[in-house]
Amino acid sequence: MPCRHALLVSAALLPLAIASVPANAAGATPAQIQAALSSPARPQMDIWRDPARHAAEVLAFSGIKQGDVVVDFSPGNGYYTRIVSKLVGPKGHVYPVVNLAGFRDARLKRDDDEKNHRTEPMDEVLPIQFVGGYENIQAIWENIGRDKGVELPQQVDVVLMTNVYHDTHNKSNGPLHMDTVVLPSLLLGTKPGGTLVITDHATAPGKGFTETQTLHRSDPEAVKAEVTAAGWVFDGDSKVLANASDDHTVSATDKSMHDKTDQYAMRFKKPANLPNGNRPKENPYKEWLENTWHQPGLPPKFTLHIFYHKDGTYQELQDRSDRLFASGIYYTAQDGKVCIWHQEPFYQYGYIICSNHPAAQAGVNLLPGIVYPPTKIVEPDAEPPYVQP
Repeated sequence: MPCRHALLVSAALLPLAIASVPANAAGATPAQIQAALSSPARPQMDIWRDPARHAAEVLAFSGIKQGDVVVDFSPGNGYYTRIVSKLVGPKGHVYPVVNLAGFRDARLKRDDDEKNHRTEPMDEVLPIQFVGGYENIQAIWENIGRDKGVELPQQVDVVLMTNVYHDTHNKSNGPLHMDTVVLPSLLLGTKPGGTLVITDHATAPGKGFTETQTLHRSDPEAVKAEVTAAGWVFDGDSKVLANASDDHTVSATDKSMHDKTDQYAMRFKKPANLPNGNRPKENPYKEWLENTWHQPGLPPKFTLHIFYHKDGTYQELQDRSDRLFASGIYYTAQDGKVCIWHQEPFYQYGYIICSNHPAAQAGVNLLPGIVYPPTKIVEPDAEPPYVQP
């Protein structure tokens, strides 16, 4: 079993000045970006795509630097996840955030029939964090959209959305209610002065979000209006991904348009005077550290044992026939919600469940939408016999 993970805690932060970070001028690529692109750990197929994707210029435009904490929102196969991991270095961190909607049932379904097997985007990202040299990556699976935003374990410096914004408006993906739910939650989870960078395949002017499903494109002006309505401040754009030969009539998924679409790149800032959120300064589980909790009556009926540890990890044992063992990280999100971030069992890796209720009231409330009364502590200060090494 894996080692117990350290609690992820936001450091005290000073407001950052809202200053434009210019796109990389024509000429030499900054050394830090070049080193990240040249990493031997990257797949060769990704490296071959770098010139067409103008990766160096996009990264320079983003302003991502060593030590930053970055969200890679809907990362696909992890192209930018890998690069950013190397760019931020061992003192930085990368959270690929994948929406579970439409994927979770297929991911958890155990079907030996190959014709029904599906390889989901989240599964392409998941193995990266288990590869040597990518220890600063931790994937997060969220049921995003409607009334569910992104619950981040710490405030971040940069949110990166590459070629995905159109998908957030597709009927097959939600839609995700970006303006009222997702973007405000990311704003709350970003440091004051932090950055949101968006690239996507462009529609013809004035099309809005009418071609997100058919052509997999979005209108940059519609995106700008939506993002600024959520509280972000526009901070500039770049033409590095523009392609005047694209007449905006062919789907971005067409093979003929692979890395050839007309794309836009925009950068937004979180105003430095916005609040940091409602994350409590003290550990909300401090009264329950190393204690066993029992919660009978959950369907199917079983006894639940949970141990909260001082390092921010938890262990859980469900006392039933299959004796399911679970472990992971617990933390409070920027909006004050109490969250559990599953690490074991493997098929729940990265899955986050949050409660609106404070720990003293929530007890072991692990199921969203169901509120349980506080449970009785038994065996105080007892360590479980199954402590992870």
